[in-house]
Amino acid sequence: MKAALSTFLLALVLATGLYAGGDSGKPAPVWLSFDAGLREARKSNKKILIDVYTDWCGWCKKMDKEVFAHAKIAPFLSDQYVLIKLNAESPAKVEYKDTKSTEMGIARDFGVTGYPTFIFLEPNGDLITSLPGFVKAEDFYPVLKYVAESKYKTVEWQAFYDQYQKEHPGGSLQ
Repeated sequence: MKAALSTFLLALVLATGLYAGGDSGKPAPVWLSFDAGLREARKSNKKILIDVYTDWCGWCKKMDKEVFAHAKIAPFLSDQYVLIKLNAESPAKVEYKDTKSTEMGIARDFGVTGYPTFIFLEPNGDLITSLPGFVKAEDFYPVLKYVAESKYKTVEWQAFYDQYQKEHPGGSLQ
């Protein structure tokens, strides 16, 4: 089911285009370093969202400004996830599952080939899925709910998304 979820999420990103709605003007959620985020997730038992970025990535900056700061998404992220920023070009030392690496190495180990990429992990650090590319707010929110609510364990993505669309015509985040 995880492979099907990853495939569908990639198709969703490609099909939805690259434009997002406006910035809410509200402060963005707090993002932690890799090691601090993993510790916090174990302590809080929250799922992890890793934003894999680079300093030069324009789409990464657009995600920060238009999606992560969105009035509905920002509080949901803060409430439901431990948030980690991971610079895919950084030589900063990190540890994952008792293995020492760098941020660059972790990005490579997760198969990241473009930016931004979003990696979803269980509180213990096990991979749930990843989602590459810029995703507009109204398309990102149902993904966040699907993972945060552990729907991926019992409901196929397409069934969840179809139901979400019925309840939120046009993907409205109002």
